[in-house]
Amino acid sequence: MKKLLLLIALLAFVRVGNAQWIDQTITFENPDTLLHFIENWPTNCFQDGVPSKVFFDSAYSAPMALVTGVSGAYPVNSLSAFTIKIFDPAWGYGGGDYGVLVSYWHKYDTDSLHDGGYILYSLDGGTSWANISDSPGHYAPFFYDPENYANPVITGGMAAYTGKSRMNNSAQAGWRNDSFRICFLGPQTAYVRFVFSSDSIPSNREGWMIDNIHVLQEICEGVPKTQTGNPFTVFPNPAREYLTLLLLKQGPVSDLSISDVMGRTWFRAGMFKGNTIDVRSMPDGIYLLQATMGDTRYTRKIMVSGH
Repeated sequence: MKKLLLLIALLAFVRVGNAQWIDQTITFENPDTLLHFIENWPTNCFQDGVPSKVFFDSAYSAPMALVTGVSGAYPVNSLSAFTIKIFDPAWGYGGGDYGVLVSYWHKYDTDSLHDGGYILYSLDGGTSWANISDSPGHYAPFFYDPENYANPVITGGMAAYTGKSRMNNSAQAGWRNDSFRICFLGPQTAYVRFVFSSDSIPSNREGWMIDNIHVLQEICEGVPKTQTGNPFTVFPNPAREYLTLLLLKQGPVSDLSISDVMGRTWFRAGMFKGNTIDVRSMPDGIYLLQATMGDTRYTRKIMVSGH
């Protein structure tokens, strides 16, 4: 039965028509086939190397990570970027609501609400860029660390990760695992860009460190029509240990369940009063999270991976 579950999970990400499905992780040590590069900007401070700071004491998967300098504090007046091509029509486009799920592990330590890191995306080959938090019509709602700041905007007005990173569902400083989804409304050349920005005031902080960026092509299931109306979002997705359910509207959540592709229920709560679900006992794979708010039943696809 376990082999059958693995086969079903794999079938969700095979070639469809002429579409070439992407499932790559950028570890900054091992080779991958994605096009990615540190932008050659004059004030860039991003490096891929072995971190040797206090908070940034090691990579998530040692020895290397992307970091704003492998030692010491980040510089003032820095604008640094790391760019990844996540889709190209030349790779093959099978039609329908295709998209890419990007997840990543990271730490940040910046001057709160002044310096920070943010993520841009482009769907026109790099001609125009937008903050990943600005256009919910293209993906599930995304928030920069809702456990820390309700409105994390840095100097220059950009929504960003800022302050000191907390572990998911914890007040303890450490690694976070976050993710976002971008959906393609056609055969578009798409990029994402991790950007770090600092102002002119020295802070003696360590900056932003990113590791294990996972890029996974998937089916978006009509995101522009359905997901923007969802009263909640879930993250990180994929999840390894805990899944957080973040309410976007006020109201009770009832009859919450998580079921696998065979229809077996792994989690159920008649009235869900918390915001965290333990998925450590669930095998890697694809699951459906269903919940009722008001008189409407909502469904979200989630993934568990890394076990």
